[in-house]
Amino acid sequence: MEGFHSRTYEEWRQKVEKELKGAAFDATLLSEKEGIKIEPLYTDRPAVEVEADGEDAAMGNAPSSWTACETIVYDGRETPYAIVEAAYAKQIICLEIQGESLAFLSGLAGTIPLPVSLIIDAGNPPASEEELQQWRQAVMDIKAWHPFLHTLSFHPFRTYLREGAAPRTNSDFNMLFECYRRLNPYLTDAHLFTIDATVVGEAGSGNALQLAYALSHAQQLIAEMTERGAELFEIAHLFSFRFSISTDFFAGIAMLKAFRILWRNLLTALDPEWGYMEHPHIHVVTSNIYMTHADKHNNLLRTTTMAMSAVLGGCDTLTIRPYESPAGEHAQRMARNIHRLLQYESYMNHYQQSAEGAFYIEHLTHELAKKAWDRFVEMEQTGDCLTAITSGQLQELVMAEQNAILEAYQQKKEILIGVNEFRADRVILPRARSK
Repeated sequence: MEGFHSRTYEEWRQKVEKELKGAAFDATLLSEKEGIKIEPLYTDRPAVEVEADGEDAAMGNAPSSWTACETIVYDGRETPYAIVEAAYAKQIICLEIQGESLAFLSGLAGTIPLPVSLIIDAGNPPASEEELQQWRQAVMDIKAWHPFLHTLSFHPFRTYLREGAAPRTNSDFNMLFECYRRLNPYLTDAHLFTIDATVVGEAGSGNALQLAYALSHAQQLIAEMTERGAELFEIAHLFSFRFSISTDFFAGIAMLKAFRILWRNLLTALDPEWGYMEHPHIHVVTSNIYMTHADKHNNLLRTTTMAMSAVLGGCDTLTIRPYESPAGEHAQRMARNIHRLLQYESYMNHYQQSAEGAFYIEHLTHELAKKAWDRFVEMEQTGDCLTAITSGQLQELVMAEQNAILEAYQQKKEILIGVNEFRADRVILPRARSK
């Protein structure tokens, strides 16, 4: 490399100003993303500072690959084994089960284990001792499935946020602790606590608010569990984080990279002597906000962009939503094929760390982490996560960001192809040539 001249920031700036042909450098190129200043040029000046401890390199790197996940809303009409068997036949290696999830889990007792990982969305914690015993029995009955039971999570905060109230908070936390105490010994390190930030993400929040909510939610859940007798080092690895990702390619990469830094910093803040912490499990779901009914196949491009962003950001599990809802077989197959295109034709599972070290992405990661941490601190100063929900503070923040996004699209400050620009019903196609 000695034969190559290292260009300075000033030389790059002169080059850009020449190309602008007299237009003002800052006025032309300077912009903002979620209130974060986006510089026109990124070189090694100024050096990027990442606020994390020495082991951040292990925390910040992407995993070797990601797990392709598909969501099933179980209603009891099919047998659980038939659903898993059909998924295995279609090369689906992970199923997220929603709906009547207890009945689904119970229905797998005595069946032949197939290598399909299960994410069981259990919803609200058990409402009674009897229901808790039913969950315990279901877990014990499928002991042979332990290697494939990836997540069994109860997460009442989603209900709190949607309803704006927490009527049985103390009871829910008591039951969550009992689930940890009685179920965890049989789960073989499956994730037990899901922090679902998609609730605010799908409502229109920006990336920083999603991250701040995830931190606040996790902080309170840790506090409630440790208050009841759990140890931080015993439960930290049981958390799984669920994020919604948008079409903003670079911001999506930065959001996931920033979260790994924030999670490590939160654990260190809770325990200054905190040692090694493995990569936190991150489950990414492509957002429904940016889907269009007018040009459904355009959604395939959007979900592909979101998926690439999630992969390069280092997700562990990825759910790609179909291009239409309700989804037909073709839409579901196309969603699965995006995973295959990225893995087997683009080889992105071999080069997931290709975003590491890019000055712009590292700067955006650092600034997004700072902003999310500041918002998290602000929320904690006014109470905790539940206080922010029951007071309406969190909902107001989400609504403000939702309105800002809508206004940006209405005024065409942001472009969404097929929605506010180049709509299919307004495109005049050229006439066919006459023979």
